[in-house]
Amino acid sequence: MRQEQIIEIRIDNQKRLLVRPSEAKFDKIYRAALGVQWDPEARALTSPVPREWGYLHWFQQILGAAADEYGVELTLVPDTLWTEVPLGLRSEIEVFVNSGWFSKLIDVRRSHDKLSWTAHRLQHAMSLAAPHWENGRYAEYVRCLDQVRDLLSPAQLKRLTIAEKRSL
Repeated sequence: MRQEQIIEIRIDNQKRLLVRPSEAKFDKIYRAALGVQWDPEARALTSPVPREWGYLHWFQQILGAAADEYGVELTLVPDTLWTEVPLGLRSEIEVFVNSGWFSKLIDVRRSHDKLSWTAHRLQHAMSLAAPHWENGRYAEYVRCLDQVRDLLSPAQLKRLTIAEKRSL
């Protein structure tokens, strides 16, 4: 696992949380289906606008996604810029980072088998897709489903295809 410095944490004008690493690019992070995206213009990992989860939870999700998908531990440094981040949130993030979160994350991942972690990711991806269907944004819904398919192994995809054909 390699370390990467966080050079900026920002809440943008769209109310998204952005975590900007010093050098790394995470352009395929969406495949994790954890709600985390890569904004190439901002060169930052981004959360959606928080609804059910607060900014701290999204910060944890961003760090977890980078660790899981890229093997990168994002770390705060004294020079990290804090842009439009309320002081209370900054304190919460610093307490979290200093709590040994990374070793806890690794312990949790080791204690779950791959299937249960994939199931969690699939459940999260489907929860992100459902509002698109309900609001008539079908193209966005299909995009979310495509991301779900990216999480499946070839054997799982084959079983899904067979199940789809049987249901027709």
